[in-house]
Amino acid sequence: MLSAIPDSEYTPLPDMGRDLPEALWPKLIDGIIANTERAADTVAGSTVE
Repeated sequence: MLSAIPDSEYTPLPDMGRDLPEALWPKLIDGIIANTERAADTVAGSTVE
């Protein structure tokens, strides 16, 4: 999946499994925001019309 999303970043979260423990929410949110901002920058700089 990572290779399908340009400029995405892998952030391993050891021992997380399929849970979304509340203690990791800030790190998850930061990662989502960072990926969203990179995507917005990519789209804003795109020459495709």
